[in-house]
Amino acid sequence: MKNQAQFTPHKAETWAAALSIFDPRDAVRAILEQGLTEDAFPDLAKIIIRCERIRRERDGTVPQGGVTQVSSAVVSKIASVFNLEIR
Repeated sequence: MKNQAQFTPHKAETWAAALSIFDPRDAVRAILEQGLTEDAFPDLAKIIIRCERIRRERDGTVPQGGVTQVSSAVVSKIASVFNLEIR
């Protein structure tokens, strides 16, 4: 893995909360996949997109263009974890 992640307690809590909406095995796989790419690490948004792609692949519900952005359903779930109201 390229860079050693430097997590403050707040950043670690934020990541844990955001990733808690996914199966832990999917989150670990997504983190490993992202860490083994040429892209900068860490990038929570890219990991969340990977988690969603992994989940959809397992469920057989991958959209035709693949998973390229965070869906509104995922945003709503993460907002709920942070007790945020969104429209």
